[in-house]
Amino acid sequence: AAERSPNILILDRSGSMDKCPSGSQTRRIDHLNSGLKRFKSQLEKKQEDSGVRVDVAVVTFGGGGARVEQEFTQITNWEPPELEANYKTPMADAIELAIDRAEGVKRYYRPKGINYFRPILWLITDGKPSYMTLGFNEESTDLDEEERRGRSVKEQLTHGNENNKHQF
Repeated sequence: AAERSPNILILDRSGSMDKCPSGSQTRRIDHLNSGLKRFKSQLEKKQEDSGVRVDVAVVTFGGGGARVEQEFTQITNWEPPELEANYKTPMADAIELAIDRAEGVKRYYRPKGINYFRPILWLITDGKPSYMTLGFNEESTDLDEEERRGRSVKEQLTHGNENNKHQF
């Protein structure tokens, strides 16, 4: 039997994902949704070439909390969810939930004698928490203004190739 490669996508569907990145007319959540389709396509190709079976689960955060959006399934059977953005950013809760799912899939594989690689957790976020307390003005809700003042760290995530790069 093929070795398994469990992948857990931890996806941001918080309110900040409803905005367009600068210079774009496309919302971050729409970039994410199209990136998920590309992710599926690329992993299906890699799976065929390598003989490794890829399993995917999806955990999301936003929309009032963290939740398991989709349990583990083979990449060939996986349908990327169509996510909508809203509410706060409970990222830590989502990470804990994903770690719990990673431990659970290992507990499932072991007694069945299924060989597997270490689970891969993919955290995809725009890096903009909707609330913070440490080091920020309690009155401020404009994180873009806080960034201009140099008071937050913003990671840039991209998907695509050099000719077709999208910033989340």
